[in-house]
Amino acid sequence: MTQVYVPAGCFTMGTDLLNVPEGSPDEEPTVFPSEAPSHQVCITQSYWMDQSEVTNAAFDAFVKAGGYSQQNLWSAEGWAWLQSQPIKGPNNADCGPGFDAPQQPRVCVNYYESEAYAKWRGGILPTEAQWEYAARGTESRIYPWGNTWDPTKASTRLVGFGTLTPVCSYPTGKSWVGACDMTGNAWEWVSDWYSSIYYEQQIKDDPTGPSSNRWC
Repeated sequence: MTQVYVPAGCFTMGTDLLNVPEGSPDEEPTVFPSEAPSHQVCITQSYWMDQSEVTNAAFDAFVKAGGYSQQNLWSAEGWAWLQSQPIKGPNNADCGPGFDAPQQPRVCVNYYESEAYAKWRGGILPTEAQWEYAARGTESRIYPWGNTWDPTKASTRLVGFGTLTPVCSYPTGKSWVGACDMTGNAWEWVSDWYSSIYYEQQIKDDPTGPSSNRWC
């Protein structure tokens, strides 16, 4: 698995709703209320991050290595969830066809599964702030490549809704640290719980997200 080095630094995280860039990738809102207000965030320690989304092939190696039977790889909550499920690997029933090519990103797994995979790899999931910093950099770019939307640099619905491209299919869309698909393709795995109001706290140094899931 190729990784990219992300040096410590500060950037502007989030977006102000009154400052929405033109050229939405999918003719959808470019930002959500939970992404405001924009605020300065500092990542105080450098880190390494996978260059691409986790592929089906990479996740399959975890499954074949017995990842779904090794309790030490799972959190207590994750193991309890797994024991309640009649599965020995990811449940692909909800994915449908067209999502199982070896170099496509692994989808249709939940937080517990992605957390266990990361531990098996000897790592942890990045925080939302670490992920966004790797995407935007100290220049706080709107898109990984700059501030102007370019549909040739990302896999979006304009390419074909219901499909995923192999990871790193758009080399000109890489971020400042060389990370692929930081816009488009599949949604990313992060360690944070979700809260629609967390950004309002404007935590500056190494935010890790709320302590529990909150929709308000």
